Amino acid sequence: LHPQFDLVLGMVIDFMHCVLIGVVKALLVHWFSASKKYEKYSAHDKIAICDDHLMSIKVPRFVKRTPQSLTQFSNWKASELLSWLLCYSIPILKGVLDTNYYSHYCLLVVGLHILLGDKITQQSLDLAEHCLQQFYLKYSELYGIESTTMNVHLLSHLVMYTRAWGPLWTTSCFPLEGMNGVLRKHFHGTREIPLQLANNFAMLHLLPQLQYKQLTKTMMKGRIIYFDILHCIQI
Repeated sequence: LHPQFDLVLGMVIDFMHCVLIGVVKALLVHWFSASKKYEKYSAHDKIAICDDHLMSIKVPRFVKRTPQSLTQFSNWKASELLSWLLCYSIPILKGVLDTNYYSHYCLLVVGLHILLGDKITQQSLDLAEHCLQQFYLKYSELYGIESTTMNVHLLSHLVMYTRAWGPLWTTSCFPLEGMNGVLRKHFHGTREIPLQLANNFAMLHLLPQLQYKQLTKTMMKGRIIYFDILHCIQI
C-alpha cells in the first residue's frame, strides 16, 4: 500500500450493508421472527397490528418501493429497509415495543437521520455520536452479547468516518448496486460473462456512430437522387 494511505480512515464503512442489511434486518429478526417469539424483546404476537399500520401508509412519489408486509421482511431490499428505518418504524413501533427497547431503537434512528443529512453541523455530529455510542453500549444488555455482531460495533465508528468523508450517502454502495442491475441486463447465462459484457458495451458504444454513418449515407443518397431528378427536368 501507499505509505501515505490511512488503513483505518481509508476503509470507509458502507452503511447500506452495515446498518440496513446488518443491524436493521437483525432487529427485525429479533422483533418479528417466530424463532424469537419467546424472547423478552419479541413483538411477534403484534406483527399483524404493525402490518396493518405499515400497509396503510401512502408513500410519497420519491419513495420508489411501496411497503411490503412485515411477514416478508427477510426479502426486503436495502431501499425498503432504509424507508423502514427513517420513515415508518418509529410511529409503527410506538406502543408495540417495551419502552426500554423503543427508546433504545430511537437512538439508532436519530443517529442515522443526522448522518444521512445534506448539511451536518458539528453540534449534530456530537449528538449522533452520543446516540450511536449509547445504542452500541446498551445493545448487548438488551439483546444479548451473542447478538452484538461486528455490524453493531461498527456503529460506534460511523461518526468518525462522517467527519472524514461527509454524509454516509456519499460513500454508500447504493449507486454501485444500481449499476449491478444495469450490468445484469447485458449478459445471459453463466458462461463467459466478462466477454459478453465487453461485447455488449462495445456495441452500445458503436451504435450511435453506426447510426450516424447510416443516416449520413441515406441523406447523401437522397441528395444524389434529387439532383438527378432536377437534371432530368432541366433537360
